Amino acid sequence: MEAAPVGAALGVLLPKLISVLEKQIDLFRDFKKDLKKLRSSITMIQSFLNDAENKQITNGTVKLWLHKLEGVAFDADNVLDELDYQHLSETIHHTQHKIKKKVRFFFPRNTRRLKMARKIKDINKNLEEINKEARSYGLQMAVGGACAPIVGSYPSACRETDSFSNDPIFLGRENDVSEIVKMMTTSPNGDQVFSILPIVGMGGLGKTTVDREVFDHEDKKRHFVKRFWNDSKEKWGDFINPLRKISSAKGNGIVVTIRNQSVASLVTTLPIHKLKELSEEQCWSIIEAKPFPTDNVPSEFEPIAKKCQGLPLAARMVGGLLLGKSIDEWLHIEENWLSDLRDENSVSKILKLSFDYLSSPALKKCFAYCSIYPKGYDLPRERLVELWMADGFLGGNDDMEIVGNKFFHNLLENFLLLQVVERYGDDNIIYYNMHDLVHDLASSILNSSDQVRYIGWESIDGQSHTILKKQASCLRSLRFNNSVCDLVFSKFKSLHVLILTSGGHFSFDELPSSIGELIHFRCLDIFHTFIKCLPDSVGDLYHLQTLRACADLEKLPNTMKHLMNLRHLHLPSRIELPMKMGRLISLRTLIYFGVSDKKGCGIGELGSLKNLKGELEIYNLEKVHDKEEAKRANLLEKSNIVKLKLVWRHGQNGNESVLEGLQLHPNLKSLNICGFPGSNLPPWCSMMSELNNLMEIDLRNCKECEQIPMLGHLRHLKNLYLHGMENVKSIGSSFYGIDKCSRSGNTLLYFRHLKGSSWKLTELLEAELMPNATDNRRLSQLVVVFPRLEYLKIIMCMQLESAPSHFPCLKELEISQVNRLSCLRELSIRTCPGLTDLPSEMMESCAESLEKLELLELSNLRMNVGMVTGCLQKMHRLSELRIADIPTTNSSKIGLSSNDCSLRGTLSTSTSYGESSHSSVFDAILKGSAKSLCTLYLYGTKQSRDLPEQLQHLTAPLEIYLHDFEEIEELPDWVIGNNNNNLS
Repeated sequence: MEAAPVGAALGVLLPKLISVLEKQIDLFRDFKKDLKKLRSSITMIQSFLNDAENKQITNGTVKLWLHKLEGVAFDADNVLDELDYQHLSETIHHTQHKIKKKVRFFFPRNTRRLKMARKIKDINKNLEEINKEARSYGLQMAVGGACAPIVGSYPSACRETDSFSNDPIFLGRENDVSEIVKMMTTSPNGDQVFSILPIVGMGGLGKTTVDREVFDHEDKKRHFVKRFWNDSKEKWGDFINPLRKISSAKGNGIVVTIRNQSVASLVTTLPIHKLKELSEEQCWSIIEAKPFPTDNVPSEFEPIAKKCQGLPLAARMVGGLLLGKSIDEWLHIEENWLSDLRDENSVSKILKLSFDYLSSPALKKCFAYCSIYPKGYDLPRERLVELWMADGFLGGNDDMEIVGNKFFHNLLENFLLLQVVERYGDDNIIYYNMHDLVHDLASSILNSSDQVRYIGWESIDGQSHTILKKQASCLRSLRFNNSVCDLVFSKFKSLHVLILTSGGHFSFDELPSSIGELIHFRCLDIFHTFIKCLPDSVGDLYHLQTLRACADLEKLPNTMKHLMNLRHLHLPSRIELPMKMGRLISLRTLIYFGVSDKKGCGIGELGSLKNLKGELEIYNLEKVHDKEEAKRANLLEKSNIVKLKLVWRHGQNGNESVLEGLQLHPNLKSLNICGFPGSNLPPWCSMMSELNNLMEIDLRNCKECEQIPMLGHLRHLKNLYLHGMENVKSIGSSFYGIDKCSRSGNTLLYFRHLKGSSWKLTELLEAELMPNATDNRRLSQLVVVFPRLEYLKIIMCMQLESAPSHFPCLKELEISQVNRLSCLRELSIRTCPGLTDLPSEMMESCAESLEKLELLELSNLRMNVGMVTGCLQKMHRLSELRIADIPTTNSSKIGLSSNDCSLRGTLSTSTSYGESSHSSVFDAILKGSAKSLCTLYLYGTKQSRDLPEQLQHLTAPLEIYLHDFEEIEELPDWVIGNNNNNLS
């Protein structure tokens, strides 16, 4: 089975043309007869397509016929698109007082009508000739037509790719990673500026994947302070020479991936690491990972692994190919297509087979289109879908983005696209790319016809290139990093997509007005430029679907209101919007909307934008006059907005009722309210009764607000930020929402899924640990607050005296600028296995007032004993101390050995360390608290034979509780003879 690339193009174009004609026949009365004939011709030709695709493999004449048909089909697409453009032009510029109703369309100018009629007749003539040729070549008609619709036959519910699962291609490479990391971090070549280690192996062996694992290895992160990843394919000299100029410091390391060992020997300073092929068993494990996630794998298929020749890429592609197939389909593929994989081109054959088995022509076009970006490029998912849409691969319905995302998942499942996950702090950064060999395949398919229609233009050494006039007239997509002055837009008669890039030798800050001549234009991406303004002629791009602007863009033309097909408007923050944005009724993406006093710029413009989705920030809300005006934004009906930010400008007065009018749809997941000027939140906000899907809430600089909304019942809430709420003096029981909280068995759960919280409340006096829901002690013990909180930050709570303290999953605690900690009497941190650091500022600020200190079961806390003992010496009021199950850091001040020791139980060690280590820790802590300590709980281990010597020097009356000192047969005399001690 081999589907030629040209067949994929026609499989998209022909159904699209028929669909467009169905709409236009009744709309354009002057061309009704010719349009009907055009529809009939295309439908007939479509029925020949399957047979032609099969025969073109052995019949060169049929192949030429397909190429000829492709050219005429693109011409027809342009003509029908021009018809639609003229109709849009008349509709948009029609007088405002005309009655809006469905009308038949007439061209006002006779010359234009005659021109269009001539174009349609020419296409009909060409198609008639093509139909005759099909019969003369003996092509057979398929019953009911040959082409699938654009949506194709792919599964309607494509499975989501597991974003964070281990990549099966990495199987069997753990030793390679360890060896390379060891070589890079323990290299004897430390006297060199660059130590260079090549990873060598044939394409598809997993060199880049191994390199990525090495790059992210913890040992390498610790050894090299700064790291960077470079995917460029430039010449070695062009890469290494600039680095030599940047740094002359010794000890730098470079890992490179190279296919040719002789080339690697020219650049290496360390031993070359050569990757070996995987075993058949390892290849089979990769193959079965996707089609058979369980152990129920038919053993008769395991010989397939042998045909992968030890290449993980081949194994992965086979696994993707067999995903979702029946056993019979497996057998058919194995017998007919995998049976002859014996030569060195087996990977290329498997890749081509994966392409052939993609489920629809449109999906094949989307795959090939990815190669418009260069090798190694981080492919942007959202942008790719917008580009596919602009070129007509996703149909023409309202759900084009949904179709595009399903296609994207399909390419991931077939491993034609790769997903890479990187950690940056607490965030996962996800991006996508193509393996070099997959990119080669996609590139060979993209422009496989006689005409080049898609170009990713990369300049060389700043040299300007002139695109041939013949290519320009047929181009539909252009990525261009030369000077925009080199583009004569009048020559690009078919252009749908333009991606411009400034930088290096090329920099420009404006677009020529001739861009308005691109009547088929659908996507303008100037994100990587320095363009400051757009010409008014942009308003003539009536087909424009996507505009992706750069950070330097200062204003938009007022003609933007004419772009009724615009779906995605990506703008820099706080840019001034033009008037009458409400006319852009197709808009899905609008991240920023600034309210203005100008006519046509009020918040009511949002009301008609019913399709907005994703993220939206509305700022300058102080310019909204009242609740009724706010209601015109119609936020309650915008079900696809999941992240919303509402901003009042700092220091500006505003009507408190405005927020009440901005009631939100229950689908919202993230809410940020900044600068709200009122003292009381409206009911929908104070109760959050309908916003049960919220996962993040951020209240900032609401300086007059006196209350915190009820939040405890929000079962999906993960992150909570309260900053600059200067008038909030307490967080009481209403905060927890006791009547609405979730229940687990007999336990009431508040903030069930909350993982991150940050408080910055200047006047906060008190935050209740639990709601005062009942005086029943039994029920209070069943209340669990913050059961999953991992991050808590409390800053500028200047009057804080008490706060919630039960955080069983806390990993990170930050407390700063909290004056009232100097009055803190009790500090207890218990059972926080994720807590890794104890802030010294917090300990020191409360040292003089603290009476009770408990640090219990903090298994991952690396306690600085020197810091703790220093604070203990200042704790003159301390009467009770409990420290249990806490590892310590090294500290020469208390005489620890070179190994870390662990405190197990209160003032005791684990069995893995000697008495000499832990006794010095105990002595240091006891010495620091000798003056005021009244109660001491001391837990031993099975190996504990002695008590800390410092106990005999405690002068204050002391109650000592000893537990689990099984090896002590009798107590020392100094314990029994000390009348100050009460021993249990």
